[in-house]
Amino acid sequence: MTELDRLEAEAAELDAAQPGAPGAEPQPEPEPATDPNSEIRGILEALRAIANAKGFSKAAAVLSDDAIESIAGALAPVLTKYGISAGDFFGRWREEVMALLVVGPIVVELVTAFRADLDRKAAAVAKEVKPEPAPAADGSGQG
Repeated sequence: MTELDRLEAEAAELDAAQPGAPGAEPQPEPEPATDPNSEIRGILEALRAIANAKGFSKAAAVLSDDAIESIAGALAPVLTKYGISAGDFFGRWREEVMALLVVGPIVVELVTAFRADLDRKAAAVAKEVKPEPAPAADGSGQG
């Protein structure tokens, strides 16, 4: 092997080690730094907005700005301790979470509507079916 061959081989090895080079192993994208407190606040604010949009104003009122700050302040150290971030969770389960956010409220409304319909039908049947008077104890048929 000549000196030129050795240098070309060394250059090829160095090129292959560079991210994005042909034949190089793919390098994972660096995760952006996230602030757990901001992530939790964002999630809770989104939950409050969904509750308001769906007419759950009392539930939304529970998630006041002060409550959101308190919850975020309490949960952020726990997420940091265990190395959990919403980015990890939503990155891995993004499609499932989005489906739940869309389908969940619709399912709740559908169940509520079915219950209302069933209650209405049961009330209508109860009005139609009147119990027959019990026979008189003396056998006269008069109640």
